[in-house]
Amino acid sequence: MLKKIPLLQNSLFQLNASVVLFGFTGLFGKWLSVHPFVIVFGRVLFASLTLFLLLTLQGRNLRIRSKRDFGGLVLIGVLLALHWLSFFASVQVSNVAICLIALSTAPIIVVLLEPLFFRHEQLARSNIIVAIAVTAGVIIATPSWDISNAVTQGVLWGLMASLTSALITLESRKQVDKYEPLLVSFYQLTTVAVLLLPVMFVMRPTVTMHDVGLLALLGIVFTGVAQMLFMQSLLGVPARLASLVTAGMEVVYGVLLAALLLHEIPSYRTVFGGLIIITATIFAMLQHRVETADLASGPPL
Repeated sequence: MLKKIPLLQNSLFQLNASVVLFGFTGLFGKWLSVHPFVIVFGRVLFASLTLFLLLTLQGRNLRIRSKRDFGGLVLIGVLLALHWLSFFASVQVSNVAICLIALSTAPIIVVLLEPLFFRHEQLARSNIIVAIAVTAGVIIATPSWDISNAVTQGVLWGLMASLTSALITLESRKQVDKYEPLLVSFYQLTTVAVLLLPVMFVMRPTVTMHDVGLLALLGIVFTGVAQMLFMQSLLGVPARLASLVTAGMEVVYGVLLAALLLHEIPSYRTVFGGLIIITATIFAMLQHRVETADLASGPPL
């Protein structure tokens, strides 16, 4: 148990650091006027090259041991492509706050599906309460549910991003039990780049040097480094907790950054809904600290 506590603390630090970096992501959806396909491709291209360089410098083996594991990594890459396309579509049709609040529903999906992915996980009553609280926060924060409304469209795209985010979290946890997190991230990002490369040949997008610079920044710092930290955190943090912290705190960081840098000021209703989500996330973190003994006695994460 004593050995598990430092691992948990380090993993929580890595998780929160990754969320701070992810909080900047939505801003690039506004700073870049290009199509979401172009944003995602540029992002993963620079990110995968960054991780490849790191792995090579460290002398790491890039080989995957089985076809089944390789298929699992490719599946995560496909989900990641869908996730980021949905994410940037949500930001561009609505705003950063709405996108991130819709994305915060990911814990609900993780809580419901985690026992199916990992048999030693149980659906605790406290987790259900947190999931319900997050749902209530999203409902309160959404000002309109008219399908023709840009905000509603942003919420729907955000919910798609939420679904794929939950599936990525669950599947990634299975992979980091077998492979180094940095290697898992590399294969995920490379899969997305390969999938979108034919689309780029068809679209033949026009990008400026300013766009390239922003895409490089997004890919290297706010994707490569952030993804590496998030994947590393899953070694000591259950998928349920990782999803809760990401969904809750990414809203906080993202909304604050959008207000400061984009002058997107959320409504009181949006803020109130966000506060509910933050409260639920803090409760989940405190509850998990109390249950550290259960984590220590369970199977390795």
